[in-house]
Order: sequence, then C-alpha cells, then structure tokens
Amino acid sequence: MRLKVSTDYALRVLIYLAASGDRYVPTSEIADAFGISADHLSKISKSMTAGGWLEGRRGTGGGVRLTVDPAALRIGAVVAELEAPELVECFQEATDACTISPSCRLKGALLDARAAFLEVLDAYTLEELARGKELRRLLSLAEPPPVPE
Repeated sequence: MRLKVSTDYALRVLIYLAASGDRYVPTSEIADAFGISADHLSKISKSMTAGGWLEGRRGTGGGVRLTVDPAALRIGAVVAELEAPELVECFQEATDACTISPSCRLKGALLDARAAFLEVLDAYTLEELARGKELRRLLSLAEPPPVPE
C-alpha cells in the first residue's frame, strides 16, 4: 500500500511536533527540517488544524502545536483518517464499472489487507515514533525541558 504524499507529510508534521515538546513551531521550520515545500506543508497543517490534531497561532511566536496526547495517538488511526478507504474503484458503488464485481473475491482480500495494515500501524503511538536523541539530532531539535513533577 502506498500512502499519499499528503499523508506522509502529515505524519512528519506530527512526529516533528511531538519531538518538539509543547511549543508553537512555524511550518517553515518543519519544512526546512525535512527539505520539503513550506507552501505544501502549510496547507497540510491547516487541514490538520481543522481536523483537531493541531492548533495554530499567528504572529510572532506563532506556528502550530499538537492538541492531542502523543502517547494516545495511534498511527493507524491517523492513516485511516487521512487515506481514502477505497483502494480500488469497486469499493464505491457509484464508480464501480468492473464487470466481475458481483462475484469478485479480490475486494474482500483488499479489505482484509487494509485492515491488517492499519492494525499493524495501530501498534505504534506518535510518542513512540517521536522519541529519541538521534531523531532530535537529525531534525536539529534541542532536548525538550524536563517535565515538572
């Protein structure tokens, strides 16, 4: 299964923000860290803000930050939300032009495969993917301050 570029970028945004702590991060900073288009990333961040995963703030010190707990956010749920559930045209009756649809078993196999794919991804949380000194080093992020007890 191949993810859309926008899903890939959305996952990168989530990982970067989770590794950055609770600060507002300009989308240009995230784009620079990954070497991707700031304009494209800005559009993706806006849709993620509308979807409730991020909150944004304009002006000096502005940017985006997570509104969700990285420890509770399952990666399979993110991918399921961002990817269309229809892997092939026959998944939607309105566009199904396949002559074998009434007796096709491929559709069931593809549904099972998609479910298994998402189940494996659900074994991972955003916190797990964003953890580690090497990741922060590669993204040029400082160590987050310790959480007060």
